[in-house]
Amino acid sequence: MDIRGVFILGIGIACVVLVLWWSRRLALRSAAHARVMQDESTQDRSSPDKLKGRTYPPRYRLVPAALGALTGGGLWYGLGLALPFVAGSGLMVGILGYLLEAIVAEKRLRRIEIQLAEAIDLMVGALHAGLSLSKALDTARKESKQPLRRYLGGLVRKIRLGENPASAVRELGELVPLETFHLFSLTLSAQWWTGGSLAPTLAGVGRTIRDRIELSRRVQTQSVEAKVSVIGVLAISYVLAIILWRANPHPIESFFASEFGTTLAGAAIALQAIGILWINRMSQVKF
Repeated sequence: MDIRGVFILGIGIACVVLVLWWSRRLALRSAAHARVMQDESTQDRSSPDKLKGRTYPPRYRLVPAALGALTGGGLWYGLGLALPFVAGSGLMVGILGYLLEAIVAEKRLRRIEIQLAEAIDLMVGALHAGLSLSKALDTARKESKQPLRRYLGGLVRKIRLGENPASAVRELGELVPLETFHLFSLTLSAQWWTGGSLAPTLAGVGRTIRDRIELSRRVQTQSVEAKVSVIGVLAISYVLAIILWRANPHPIESFFASEFGTTLAGAAIALQAIGILWINRMSQVKF
């Protein structure tokens, strides 16, 4: 087997490992969510099968893979580049697209959590002013922005139509399966069943959510240094390649025109893509 065959075999093994790791991660998340749902009441709720795999915000994990495949296909059929370079470039584009999709999802998640904290503050103020809990929820709905306004609107609408308030509140935690929304829905559900003063409890929930958001921001700030270092190292490699090509183009062009050169270039790009994914994984802190 020549070096090109070894490279293609390595790319295939890496893709299989990534798919298996991804599938295992999704299975663990689904199992953890199912265990949480089994601890709660099942009255007027969706079955665990319907809740399995539900995440917020909705993820589009197949889009980066399709983008990488389209990039590889375009380089192969459109420009006629060598297979190792095409495979490495497609893998790099797919991983960069995956990381970009994760960043967008993280921003959407933080936005709705911040909106929830602000809505809780509005509810606490309305409760202190003497409004009922239903009126306080309606006030928070009117002042909230999308996407939280849509969920609070559905909650208020269900209560107005005569649905059990405790069940309607629990369904909010199912629609947005986040820890902050589970805490919020559990607090409101317990209030409707037991009664008592809700404003101090909601104020504590709001502080907890804000502390969680602040902690996540600090963790992200600490991980920026590692990510910037990786980006800098990768940028230096490409800048050096361009400088060498501009200074003496003939040897560089001959190298990339050879089978050995394209194989090494494709392997370097693939290893860089795997390194980016690895560093991103290590820089993530779960809490």
